Amino acid sequence: ITPSQACVKPVQIDKTDADVERVERGHDGSLVEIRRDGTQSKLKAAQITLNDCLACSGCVTSAESVLVSQQSLEQFVTLVEEFNGRNGVVIVSVAPQCISSLAVAFNVSQHQAAGMLNSSLQSLGAHAMVSITMATAMHLSNVCHEAESNFHNTNSSGQQSKPLLHSGCPGWVCYAEKTQHECVPLLSKVKSPQGIQGILVKTAASKVTGKSRTDIMHACLMPCFDKKLEASRPVFETMGAKDVDIVISPLELVEYLAQKGTPFTGFPTSDLAHFSGSSQLDGLAEMAFRPSGDGFVATGHTSDGVAEHVFRHVAMQVFGEAASPNWKRVRNSDFLEATFTADGKS
Repeated sequence: ITPSQACVKPVQIDKTDADVERVERGHDGSLVEIRRDGTQSKLKAAQITLNDCLACSGCVTSAESVLVSQQSLEQFVTLVEEFNGRNGVVIVSVAPQCISSLAVAFNVSQHQAAGMLNSSLQSLGAHAMVSITMATAMHLSNVCHEAESNFHNTNSSGQQSKPLLHSGCPGWVCYAEKTQHECVPLLSKVKSPQGIQGILVKTAASKVTGKSRTDIMHACLMPCFDKKLEASRPVFETMGAKDVDIVISPLELVEYLAQKGTPFTGFPTSDLAHFSGSSQLDGLAEMAFRPSGDGFVATGHTSDGVAEHVFRHVAMQVFGEAASPNWKRVRNSDFLEATFTADGKS
């Protein structure tokens, strides 16, 4: 990233060259270093990495330029070629929302869309396409228990319950870390479904193939570009290897395939349980999409239904009542509120 004048990230400057007399701006606008002997050299532009931006609170940015270059479909293809070139394994995890989006866009069933997607990914060199729903279920379960524990811990001392903030949007989490510091301690500590999926896939694939995590490429097909930002964070690494090497979107994939001359609907509906390459990957069958199963269905409603699951869980485990949230619109369609009442208290 080329920092703007508003960037507050300090850039290290080499001051060891004592022969430098002054710095002037050249005719093309660049800065030129002039030595005592009259020789000149153009100074390099300061470079700020994506990790610098994520760790800095000087501004709010999603570092689009880096995400485009490091998390693009072209980079996905390059990584696939690299891993296949060294006899690695390429696995793509797919969010069910992507299947639904493709099905609607091309007026086909979800099963057909998943089959076409499987074929198109294999044509690009992927060995297996798996569902992210198992990781989503684990995420929901852990958030529910976290909310229950949070309620008990704050009420055991007679204190009012502290709110538990949860967001499925990496962009919002980054915004909170940079500008809403008082919210950070209240954020859920549970890894996102994408983060959990990265650990599951690389651990399982390493076990069934005998390969190291660094020889397993794990990509995610996600409905939101901010998931690229999440995958770029250093915290999502295990034993020296990224949990998710790259994130792509359905739109990027469809556009890339069209540019290469094969529209998405031109791919056959392949067997979702079939993995190309080594038969050892059959050990990942539990993570495959199932035509009649829950692989095509996102659990709950928006944001994977976290709010509804937590509401039901706390109502039953804390108050012993089976209750469903009755959502009430507060400010606009983006603000919904559900209230649970027990013993005359809400």
